Amino acid sequence: MKLKDNLDKLYLQEFDKFYQELESNTIEKLKKKGKKLFVKRIKISDELNDAWHYLTDVKITEMNRIPDSYTEDLIRRFHQYMNEDEDEKISAFIIDELDSIKEEHKNDNLSIPENIKLSNEQTVRLIAKWKATELFINHFNSIRYNDDIDICLKKISREGYTPSTIIIEPEQDAYPLEGLESELAKKLKLEFTITRQVLAIKYLFKYAKISEIQYDKTKMAEFMRFLTGRELGASKISNTTIYKKVNNPYKDKDSEKIEDLKYIRKYFSDLNLGGIVDMINEEIES
Repeated sequence: MKLKDNLDKLYLQEFDKFYQELESNTIEKLKKKGKKLFVKRIKISDELNDAWHYLTDVKITEMNRIPDSYTEDLIRRFHQYMNEDEDEKISAFIIDELDSIKEEHKNDNLSIPENIKLSNEQTVRLIAKWKATELFINHFNSIRYNDDIDICLKKISREGYTPSTIIIEPEQDAYPLEGLESELAKKLKLEFTITRQVLAIKYLFKYAKISEIQYDKTKMAEFMRFLTGRELGASKISNTTIYKKVNNPYKDKDSEKIEDLKYIRKYFSDLNLGGIVDMINEEIES
């Protein structure tokens, strides 16, 4: 019980600490910009996006700011775990899931090998910083070009700024950088995994009767990165999860394979691509 309490307390402390760091640094930048941000705030957004990928304890280097397969899976599984039971705390996730996630990725060629070696406490710090930055960027993205400095400061606060009197402007006039992230967007981020995207593209090629021996796997990975917009910060395509998935989407006994195949099947079914649906059904039944 003491371990669980300590991990939960550590998560809250690290979350608050890092959020305050982001808030303080950004307040200083905003105050220098004056009352109208518009174009100038784009620079602030660039700096925030850097912070999102470049967290102190996440061990992401300047040349490779995109999470590797272990780090990405850790955050994804944490999201899923907490979404399934909103009353759960991070200690339960660490105790129930962390060892199995590390086991699944222990033989991966990781671009950030330090992360998988982190202790329970260090992993909690990593997740806390990641989540604090995620919340902060959501708040920052609610700023509109015509907000004065006081409204900007309120919007980036931990509590955010959603008074009942606020008027939501039409999107074409509001110029939000990303917009408020909806619950649907959060859900789809978890569902649109690299594995599923790679599988869908591979089935399109298979349907077009293009054999895998006909194309270079490196070029295919680069093509998939172009289509998906994933892992853009990787200096070498061979270091990406996309490249790994092109060569082998699954390990020998991947329990998620059937679930992923069923997920992409519905999109091909909606497009009336019965030939691809049949191929997926054969793979599921094999």
